[in-house]
Amino acid sequence: NKNLDLAFGVPLKDFNLNQVNKDIKVVKTNTIVTLHAYINPHGDLKNIETRKALHDFIKIFHMANHDELHTPIATFIPEGFLPRDYYERAKPLLQKMKLSKPIKLLLHENYFSTEYIRKWNDFVKKNGANIITEALSSGNLYDALDAKKFDVITIPYMANFPDPDGFLELLGPGQVFDKDLSSSKHFLDEISKIRYIQDTQERLKKYANTLTIFENEFLIVPMSKVTLPLMHMKGVSLPDTSYKYEADLRKIFWNVSK
Repeated sequence: NKNLDLAFGVPLKDFNLNQVNKDIKVVKTNTIVTLHAYINPHGDLKNIETRKALHDFIKIFHMANHDELHTPIATFIPEGFLPRDYYERAKPLLQKMKLSKPIKLLLHENYFSTEYIRKWNDFVKKNGANIITEALSSGNLYDALDAKKFDVITIPYMANFPDPDGFLELLGPGQVFDKDLSSSKHFLDEISKIRYIQDTQERLKKYANTLTIFENEFLIVPMSKVTLPLMHMKGVSLPDTSYKYEADLRKIFWNVSK
């Protein structure tokens, strides 16, 4: 109704649902908001081969069905931060999952369009996968994490970082994984030994090696780097945001308003 001049960080589900008024301009911002699916290693998912099959199943669908606001990623850390060989990964393979009971997948609803979820459910049905999908709102994210009543959960992570250290917060004990998960503990212990290495190249190489070993446990399914749409009335003049990350935008507009 034209009562708003600027909207930043529009939930992707709303952006995909709405037809944008001709007086509104949409700017796609570069961000390092990333979306991952985390696998809770219990029941059938204690088995690494089952986790790999599930990892690849999600990966194959997401790579084929991402929309214009998602850029698929193959690794936990987005491209451009670690040595090139860290990003070279084998292609996922579609394989049958041996499950004794259905897998419960929680999708963070703000980051997926209804069309995406419809396609996902069709893909699950077509391939006979025993997966039950539920939409997860921001309001019940922490309750779901605390209860650990999920097999897979999608969570966005927002960060600006000069080094991967700050990006690893969700991998800490009790954040997404259980406090006593040995794989997570061992990984964080190894990372803590690396962070004080003075030589930048050596430090990043060791980060890459340690992350690769951990990712090969198939506890994480890297999904996408997310574009957060910025929408504004065409009469509003904004600075060039082409190469700005989302956390810088508030500062830019704050300075302009002054």
